[in-house]
Amino acid sequence: QQTTSPTTSSPDDNQVITVQVNQGAPTGVDLADSSDSGSSSTDNITNAQSLTFTVSGTTAGALVELRAGGNVVGSATAAGTTTDIDVTNVVGLGEGDILFTATQTISNETSGESPALSVTLDSTGPTVLGSDAIPTSISAGSNLNVDLQHGEEGNGLVYSLNNPPAGMTINGATGVLDWTPTEAQTGGQAVNLILTDAAGNATNQTFTITVAEQPDVRIALNVVDLQGQPITTVAPNEEFRVQVTIDDLRSSLDASGVFAAYADLE
Repeated sequence: QQTTSPTTSSPDDNQVITVQVNQGAPTGVDLADSSDSGSSSTDNITNAQSLTFTVSGTTAGALVELRAGGNVVGSATAAGTTTDIDVTNVVGLGEGDILFTATQTISNETSGESPALSVTLDSTGPTVLGSDAIPTSISAGSNLNVDLQHGEEGNGLVYSLNNPPAGMTINGATGVLDWTPTEAQTGGQAVNLILTDAAGNATNQTFTITVAEQPDVRIALNVVDLQGQPITTVAPNEEFRVQVTIDDLRSSLDASGVFAAYADLE
């Protein structure tokens, strides 16, 4: 309101002020548990070929767009503060770590991008183990204990066996395989090993172990000095002794000792 004598046709000072209101960005993106394959449904590592994401912080009526590398890969119209968006062309995204963000648009005003979510897309199974990872032969009654080693061990890899020979076990996390075959298991025994990675991809590998009959005797040679103490090296012209130990491995009912044995030392 003017307080001086009016010199204009209106006593009021009218001005037009333009206020720009920016559309708020969604507050987060999360991969749905149903799309997170593998042993964990929360690690964002998956081999799923169709993905569902939940975008939070949306406004009802907004066009919500999910982006990967800046490109729109899915969209939906928000009905509330959270919006589910499906991504069907997962193959087109490739493999590896992908960053997903979301935007929302109302009245032609598009927000900035939400915080990014990193998702690992992996549809490739673990590599096979070497053919010598498991011994190919063993005697009945002897213990087989092998610690399998794989490059993905400790990163979600799970070892398992499909229809293993009776008594054979494997530690799913460490890959330690343990088995003591019986006389009834002599011959070829198939070991069907399954390697499953964090994304749920599985690789099957088959080994064959030949189980031989348990020997009747065991001969052990030990190198000792002249006082009977074990030694591992011998100097030129040094005198030493070789102890020969022979065990009767037959059952207690049949065992009666070993009458004689022959060993050819070279």
